[in-house]
Amino acid sequence: MTDVWGQVDLVLVVDTTGSMGPFIVEACRSARASLASYAEQGDLDLRVAMVEYRDHVDAFTVRVYPFTSDLDGFQGALDQLVADGGGDRPEAVLDGLIAACKLDWRPFADRLLFLIGDSPPHDPCACKATANGTAEYLLGQRVKVHAFSIAGESDTTKAFSEFSEVTGGTVREAEARMVVAASGAPMAAAVGSISDSRTYYAASMDTAVDWRAPESVNLVSAQLGWSVEKTARVRAYMEGRTA
Repeated sequence: MTDVWGQVDLVLVVDTTGSMGPFIVEACRSARASLASYAEQGDLDLRVAMVEYRDHVDAFTVRVYPFTSDLDGFQGALDQLVADGGGDRPEAVLDGLIAACKLDWRPFADRLLFLIGDSPPHDPCACKATANGTAEYLLGQRVKVHAFSIAGESDTTKAFSEFSEVTGGTVREAEARMVVAASGAPMAAAVGSISDSRTYYAASMDTAVDWRAPESVNLVSAQLGWSVEKTARVRAYMEGRTA
């Protein structure tokens, strides 16, 4: 069971239309290094995937790169990204998010999605999806969305915030070169949650109580010196992971 608390599945959902060229260059330079650093710091069982999206009139609407634990191979995928197409707003954001939901997520992994783009979605979309329906789909799949509105356009930020708010993530307006750095806070939070879960699990084993049992909150709190509120919060997080 302890293996569960180290699992993180992370997917980048990236707009690769022409206006996103500056971000793609930066992603190729630093994304792999950032992911490798967090995996090492948190002793994570990390898998990464990517979905690039454009628009329905382009050469492709979405292109999917399945989950892999090979960060070197993932860097190769980043290196192949080319910004092209688009030319107008909005873009096929919903198609990209839906494709991400259909990836082979592990049942008990932390599920993080980084949405990166500079244009809002078609709503409703040519794929018949709506922004609200897609947000509910993400929530049902336990995917937490951290969104980055690259150009800082108000309609993009507002649209992206729907996905992040519904799933318990965050939304930021960020310049292209700052996205990788800005993604640090959500990753650090995931590492922190995993660390607390491992500590809780170990303490419950020491006290010979099932961590799922209600009485574990008081016993673990007393053993670790945590507040009851923090202990209950960590236990609730663990329950969500294994539901």
